[in-house]
Amino acid sequence: MNKWSEFHTAFSVARLGTISAAADALRVHRATVIRHINSLESELDTKLFFRHARGYSLTEAGEDMLATATIVDKHLQKLRGLSRQETKIVGDLAISSHEVVDNVLLRALLAYKEKHSRASITLHSEWSTSDLETRRADISIQEGEAPTDLDYVVLPFARAHFGLYANQSYLKQYGLPQSIGNMANQQLKTATKNKFNDMYQDWIHNRGPVTEDKFSELFQEWLHSEGHSSNIVLRSNSISTAVDAIKMGIGVGFCPQSFVKDDPDIFAVWPHQEQWSLNYWIVTHVDAHSSAKVQAVLEVLRGMGFLGRAVPAI
Repeated sequence: MNKWSEFHTAFSVARLGTISAAADALRVHRATVIRHINSLESELDTKLFFRHARGYSLTEAGEDMLATATIVDKHLQKLRGLSRQETKIVGDLAISSHEVVDNVLLRALLAYKEKHSRASITLHSEWSTSDLETRRADISIQEGEAPTDLDYVVLPFARAHFGLYANQSYLKQYGLPQSIGNMANQQLKTATKNKFNDMYQDWIHNRGPVTEDKFSELFQEWLHSEGHSSNIVLRSNSISTAVDAIKMGIGVGFCPQSFVKDDPDIFAVWPHQEQWSLNYWIVTHVDAHSSAKVQAVLEVLRGMGFLGRAVPAI
């Protein structure tokens, strides 16, 4: 017998006492309520209600039906509670990320936290490609080429531009290469580049905390190609520390443009090169991608203009 709707209707009539009240509560017509009760009584071959002028009252069989329906209703309420709990979003959200994009990410996580006050966040600045498989992270932000593993859902996040920077006090001491804005002439370009190499001997090298750090590889390759590898005065595994060293005038350093663009004392000492840019990707495991907390963060990022076809520059 498949009479769940009829049982629910009869339960409503038993609790509320009249056909009209049950119809209003169930948002159906009175005729539907009457039809459900008649159908259920026919199926059970017994009367569940006495009909009288003041409404419907329960027979002995109806009392048994009400006791059983009350137990079923309690279980259904628990199931509804589990469904609502999934949308409330509680517990910890773990993200493995990069310092390069952390500022943008923190703004998104602030909006996430404002919507879901009972949620907490763990942000790992060190990341590994195994974070998603080991469930150390629900979301991993990865740089460079897009991951191709079929177990991943990969979304474009942002494109970061890097440059060579020094502060005003350092440049007062060592100068700024002339005519670097006019690089069309190869002879001028070569002369300016040679002067640039002679001028700056104090390099700040940021080496990221993981072997997959593409940002550090860009700078390392450039230092080696220009013969500056032996002139490093400071090494750090933190971008923020390297930027602080640049701002203090310790030397010339390679860092994201977004870290220094609003500082009037910091100047670019060489034109931006297109190869000095990296793409960043939001990566989730297919098994976790549809979870409420992951989708909530992605919704916030989309509202900020990320994860679309056009990749924002940061």
